[in-house]
Amino acid sequence: MKKPTENDIETLISNPESLTDNQREWISFWIEKDSQLRQIAEWYREFYRTYQEVKAIKDKHPSPPLVIELVAADREKKPANGYVLAAQTTAIADGVYKSLKTLISEEHHTLLRVLYDCRHKTSRIHVISSYLEDDDIVLIESDEGKIFTSNPGNTIDIPESELPRNKIIGWEKCRIHIPMCRIDFYRDKHTGSVTYSFGKTIDEIGSNRINVDISDQSISVSVPVTEEKIRADKLILFTESKTLFDTVKRSFYEIPLTYLAGTRCRLFFYK
Repeated sequence: MKKPTENDIETLISNPESLTDNQREWISFWIEKDSQLRQIAEWYREFYRTYQEVKAIKDKHPSPPLVIELVAADREKKPANGYVLAAQTTAIADGVYKSLKTLISEEHHTLLRVLYDCRHKTSRIHVISSYLEDDDIVLIESDEGKIFTSNPGNTIDIPESELPRNKIIGWEKCRIHIPMCRIDFYRDKHTGSVTYSFGKTIDEIGSNRINVDISDQSISVSVPVTEEKIRADKLILFTESKTLFDTVKRSFYEIPLTYLAGTRCRLFFYK
């Protein structure tokens, strides 16, 4: 009697409904009879058991959001457990800083807090989120649609002349744009050669689908065109000498090598 193939055994483990009763009996007979086939079957059982566990975890914890909407914190309402994050409190020690505003997203465990530096007449915005790395750059969109770019580390200082504190006090909501893709570029200071690595990408894009082409004059990056809700349309290029905000056209961006005056730069894409 002909032995089943490895593909037959995998089908029995992963999709038995696709087989007839006779086929299932035939494969099962040989798995019981042949020790080598039995080992193959056990390997596939363990593989698909692990696969289902990972899939269940991923389904429970979907991909990170690309844009998070925050609303003004209700200062009168206290959490049910009585616990208050330090960054949510409005009191602050006497000094040069005053607390202006706190906005939160309870669903995405993300918080934005604004302190006012009385000495320098500057508002300092802090964004705290589990979706952000310590040296990420985040885009903060005000309720009027104006976009501000943070420093690496998700903080930004905005002069009173650019954004009056009364405007911030009036914010009832804002939007935080999380990097959907980050690429780090490195330039050898002796040879000028450029290499790169991916800091992170969302699952729907994946670094294997992003094309990076490095020439003597420039770096070209192509992000795959995907469904509208996860299509990159904004970017930040952060170098040792400048930070550039730009929009993405046709999911393609080109960086002149002259921008890499130092040894490192980072490119972030956003929705």
